[in-house]
Amino acid sequence: MTKAKTSKAKKLTPEQATLEVYRLFCRGMNRDYILEYAKAQKWGLSPHVMTTVIDNATTRLIETAGVLNLDTEVGKALERLESLFQSAVAGVINCPTCSAPIEQPKDPKTALAVQKEINSLLRLGDRARRVPALTTQPATSSRLKIVA
Repeated sequence: MTKAKTSKAKKLTPEQATLEVYRLFCRGMNRDYILEYAKAQKWGLSPHVMTTVIDNATTRLIETAGVLNLDTEVGKALERLESLFQSAVAGVINCPTCSAPIEQPKDPKTALAVQKEINSLLRLGDRARRVPALTTQPATSSRLKIVA
């Protein structure tokens, strides 16, 4: 007869908790969820310490944002979107283990969603609205007349 394993409480130091809270923030979790999660995981930290931990994780997020290069982040996001778009339109992806091409059904809905995201990222809709409407009148001659 074997004994069933019981899950041990995952006690964390405030430093470990700060890293975990930072990760949870990055995954989109809010303060209330994090407090419930910490309690369920039995981190063993008081409400006062958890407030400090959350404040420290928030400070770390702000510091991270302060050193980001927006151009680099836009470039990375655009490359990811382009890759998704190609996968949706081409219908072929590479095997993750051997890199052999694998046929996939084309996915126009995903392609459209990705294109909308690209348009939003590059603000193409805003730029298109600023382009002046084309006139139907022929262009006037720009030649100079020589006057004697």
